[in-house]
Amino acid sequence: QVTQRTQPVVKSLVFDRIMKTANGMVVGIEMVPKEEHANASMSRGKRIDTNHFHRTMGHIHLDSLKKTAAFYGITLTGTLDKCYECAISKIRQKNVGKEATSRSTIAGERLFIDISSVKAESYGGSKFWVLVIDDYSDKCWSIFVKRKSQMPEKVIELIKKLKDQNNYKINHIVRIIRCDDAGENKALEKSCIDHGLGIKFEYTGPGTPQLNGRVERKYATLYARVRTMLNAAGLPKDLRDGVWTEAAKTASDIENMIVTENKTISADNKFYNKLETKLTALKPFCEVAIVEQNAKRGMRSKLEDRGRACLFLGKPDNHPTDVFRFLDLETKRVILSRDVVWLGKSYGKWKGITQQQITINKNADDDTDDEEETIQQIRQIQNRQNANAEDEVPDSTEYNNK
Repeated sequence: QVTQRTQPVVKSLVFDRIMKTANGMVVGIEMVPKEEHANASMSRGKRIDTNHFHRTMGHIHLDSLKKTAAFYGITLTGTLDKCYECAISKIRQKNVGKEATSRSTIAGERLFIDISSVKAESYGGSKFWVLVIDDYSDKCWSIFVKRKSQMPEKVIELIKKLKDQNNYKINHIVRIIRCDDAGENKALEKSCIDHGLGIKFEYTGPGTPQLNGRVERKYATLYARVRTMLNAAGLPKDLRDGVWTEAAKTASDIENMIVTENKTISADNKFYNKLETKLTALKPFCEVAIVEQNAKRGMRSKLEDRGRACLFLGKPDNHPTDVFRFLDLETKRVILSRDVVWLGKSYGKWKGITQQQITINKNADDDTDDEEETIQQIRQIQNRQNANAEDEVPDSTEYNNK
């Protein structure tokens, strides 16, 4: 209870109020500091322990701590100890380089390997994409398996094939494999030991895909190309899911043929030490063609159709240049043939699929960044298809009607 207010007696003191208590009157006072920025615990010229000041200032970095103390005229004493709170709260991944410490100068000497999963199951039952890259030439191989446990066997086959290569002047002996420490890679190392291949394994640490950055970046490039090829073909969802492995294989083959600003020689030419500058019999992925039914040649009737509609998938290995791989639209099986009439149309254009009928599989892959195709991309596909003039193919109307 305030009963009386008096004038201050001392210049630095103010009698703010007089309070009545059971023992009598008590004078209440307040300190009026002479300097606005003075502080009872951190005044200029004060010597403060470094660790105490570190905790007081919210665990800031040592460099900022020293600069702050110097600004306010505070002298720090002692050294900063390892701070448990800082370590558990601020720990982050150690900086890593993107490339191997020394790049191989021999084709096939060091391989980068990784595996990626896709939710969609192909017509062959594959759900996993194994990507192998040569360190020297940047040549890549794509292997598709139904289960991760099949990966070691397929990679061993590739390694032996490279070692026993008879088509070119040199054999390719794999000496080093770089991969993460997943279970299937441990199994691959055991298989290499069992086969006496003498391959050294370089494992990357957990949570550090940057140490195997070559194959990680190649995946991103190839997945983008696969999505583009499937979009340009105008495939519905079932076909899109069924042929994703064929699109990935074709994308890998194209990657081995192209040159860039940083890759002036194609990967195929560099790996096999050859000079081949011809691109023969290239067609857009999933272009529609009429293929002769060779299997029924001896048993068909005179009124039965001689051909069937198929989708172009790519070129088969170790075959003449005029042999192609096709998807039979009736059986959903891959066939080889050289007897073909090209219609010059994508599947979407051939079927007259409109923009609303195209179904995009937004969950195509699990290990990438789950990037979704937008409606703008679909419009671009339709605009490109409408802009292309229809080629005149003999008897194409008859084939389409059948």
